Amino acid sequence: MPEGVCALCHQNAELRDSHLIPKGVYKALREPDHVIRHPILVTAAATVQSSEQVSDYLLCCRCELIFEQNGEDWVLRNSPKRSGKFPLRDALLRSSVKSEIPSGIICKAPHDPAFDMEKLIYFAASVFWRASVHDWGGSKHLMTPAPLSPLVEGQLRRFLLGIGPFPARTSLLISVSAGQHPRPQCVFPTPMQKSSPNVPDISAVAFCTPGLQFRFMWDNVPENSQSVSVIRPPHAVLLTDRVEDEIFENASHLRLTSKVVGSLGDVSF
Repeated sequence: MPEGVCALCHQNAELRDSHLIPKGVYKALREPDHVIRHPILVTAAATVQSSEQVSDYLLCCRCELIFEQNGEDWVLRNSPKRSGKFPLRDALLRSSVKSEIPSGIICKAPHDPAFDMEKLIYFAASVFWRASVHDWGGSKHLMTPAPLSPLVEGQLRRFLLGIGPFPARTSLLISVSAGQHPRPQCVFPTPMQKSSPNVPDISAVAFCTPGLQFRFMWDNVPENSQSVSVIRPPHAVLLTDRVEDEIFENASHLRLTSKVVGSLGDVSF
């Protein structure tokens, strides 16, 4: 392992080959018994089967362990399984305070004890911070840069180290798939686009792992968006079918210009 300055603790140390999205997510995307074994990568230019992962030497062993223990391990353990089990969703459904809205069900605190909100928030913060703090230049063909403002990036680092609060005047929205068998899909951290010209300009990025969607907003975040952030009471989480639908719609849009290449050329999917 090469030596360098850890991006999180700023100490000189041996650096680990750190993943932007945890390695366990890639494992969940693979289909070892299917003709298409590896994840299908869809960009505006190409659609290809790829086992490539976004990683680089970023964190020391101690900070990698902090990320694993404070969020990654719990999220991976409670994410959708091939058996159809989805422990995180089931724990959310056991929460006592729910209300229906057009896009799904809003679940509010107090949540079921098995639904660990702190680990879910920490996991989301760690991925957004990793996407911003490092130039993942070797993976430009896999992802779009998703930088945060320097102020928010620094505040997130202090939060991840446990020496500061979550950034103020921001909003973290978490959606959980309501489907019985969420598709094994992943979207790297990407700047969010405005849904219409009438929507105010808000700095925002989002990413998805199987069954989960995370959206983080800062700069000019309206009060109503701040009020539904999971950071603040009542810590609302959305249970919805829209997680998979939005990913599928975005992929379908990219496929309009995307060329199927490589091993997928002779496969119908």
